[in-house]
Amino acid sequence: MIEIEDIVDGESLESWLLQQPEEVQQQFSVVIASRVAQRVVPKMWRWTLISDLELKSGVTALPYLRCNVITGVACGTPTPEIKGAAAVAAPAALAASASAAVYAHSASAFTVSASSASASVSAAAYGAPTSASAADIWTEIRCDCQGFLNASQPETWPLWQGNVDPFAAVWGEVTETLGDNAKDWRFWIDWYEAVLHGRPQNADLLYDVALIEDAVWKDGLAAVTAAIADIQVKHALLATPNGEVMTINPDTGKLRVDVVSGMPRDHLQENVEKLANVLDLFDLSDAGGNQYPALSAELKIIEKAVQKYSQRPRMLHSACVRVERRMRVKIDNGECPEPEKDANVWDFVSTVQAVSVDLFTRDPQVKEAATHAAMAKLPELDEAEVDILFKAADELADGAEEVLQEESSPLARDMFDPALSEAERKEASYITASRFFRAWELLKEKGVSLNTRVKGGVSSIKNFTTLYFWLEKAVKFLWGFFF
Repeated sequence: MIEIEDIVDGESLESWLLQQPEEVQQQFSVVIASRVAQRVVPKMWRWTLISDLELKSGVTALPYLRCNVITGVACGTPTPEIKGAAAVAAPAALAASASAAVYAHSASAFTVSASSASASVSAAAYGAPTSASAADIWTEIRCDCQGFLNASQPETWPLWQGNVDPFAAVWGEVTETLGDNAKDWRFWIDWYEAVLHGRPQNADLLYDVALIEDAVWKDGLAAVTAAIADIQVKHALLATPNGEVMTINPDTGKLRVDVVSGMPRDHLQENVEKLANVLDLFDLSDAGGNQYPALSAELKIIEKAVQKYSQRPRMLHSACVRVERRMRVKIDNGECPEPEKDANVWDFVSTVQAVSVDLFTRDPQVKEAATHAAMAKLPELDEAEVDILFKAADELADGAEEVLQEESSPLARDMFDPALSEAERKEASYITASRFFRAWELLKEKGVSLNTRVKGGVSSIKNFTTLYFWLEKAVKFLWGFFF
């Protein structure tokens, strides 16, 4: 009987894996092989940057990173498609270089058994730069094995659990050597940093990346980067439904949004009328002078919603939720009468709640958008990124009409307004990002330099090249906060 502490080489690892229940042997083997290959990514990547042989032949880290992504995906989703992708990727990686430093990456892509896992692991240990780091790898393999017995989730494990990362300096050398080219490898650097530290990643997105066609991988980094960008925007759109469809108005050549709703028009109007009627209980002409001054801000929010969002159920629901949240705080703090002791406050609170619930339950688009918005994170951006976001919002407003023209710039500023609550800033962030993603996708589909045909000839109203330029910059740092 091989115990975890007895695992010191490929033979003992294979013996331990074969002792495990048959139904988990393959999963354990794939995870161990994947993680050991990921640990030596810095050495493999550096090899492609400094080896004369690799540089002369034009080999990059891409074939090996592909294998790593595929095996990482296979750990959680070992579908026939993923197995097929591995079968193509592994020979391609092996063919790219004769170096022993990359064998573990290609071998890990083909791992299906305890025997192949031990071979992949042994290759990684053999390729470690020193005997000390090879020993570190075996320490981590034992930690992985213990993790399986503890029934924890492998995707949450840092690559180096039992000791300090012996390849940290090598990884720093890789990023430094890439220099200005690091921007071309941004996806892969971010992916590896997440794997390294056990940070959550979008599994569905990585699944799609793993299934990028072989012909695209053969075309090189630029082609793969473009394919990944398409995948990222697809997932960004799925993660930010907003009850809107964005188009280019053929009459004006400008961008516009139209509401998508599953709620009958008369039912929506009934909800709007409920809110309008409850406002009649209060003197909005002199909110500061009546007996409900503490409600003046909330009354104005609902008044604005009735006037502006009578045909926009998603935004009407958002206004109701905002007022519900604010009223709870004010009631708890004793800033306004308790609903149970004041009939007008009771009517106001109960009506807003009823409309909010009705919109959420009766309109699928409202429910979908509100659910995703609640899960979104508030972006943390540096000063340069904020400037880019504002520029993109201003350009979007300049190239749009009606709602999109009116709201783009103010909503972008609301994201960083300290006078607003975190929930309000998150809502502004969600709407801004969802529209950025849709505008970028639309312009990408149509082509960057757009000459939109309108009545009477070619539109000269707006050339979207500048807008596309700023949107592309903005969406690249917004993606990570929304999927």
